Amino acid sequence: MPLKNALSIRSIQETGFNTGWNAASWVDMPSIGQTLRVDLDWIGLGELETPSDCIDAWETIILDNIQNDQSAERAGLAYGINARSEEIDEWAAESGWEAFDSAVLRGIRAYRRKHYPLNRKREW
Repeated sequence: MPLKNALSIRSIQETGFNTGWNAASWVDMPSIGQTLRVDLDWIGLGELETPSDCIDAWETIILDNIQNDQSAERAGLAYGINARSEEIDEWAAESGWEAFDSAVLRGIRAYRRKHYPLNRKREW
């Protein structure tokens, strides 16, 4: 039975990847020696000392921006995923959000690999 208002997992994944990529493009990579804002530092990084710390801080900032996104696109996504739960079952709704979240991370990390590769020597 085709879904009427629900999003397919594939469209959820595409939206998540694009969301992660686009959000990453708006955030500059932090530099070694910087300190992550206290309200975002739930990992406990403190002062950034390594490239890995910079990447963790960068991803944290991006994920915070995405979580606080109140756009119409985000509302449409929520509607489509919630429609999945009504038309299929609760498990499908959870798998929709899990698919979105994992695709967001893939998009963020794909952007980083392209624009901030670790194999290049650079001062962050």
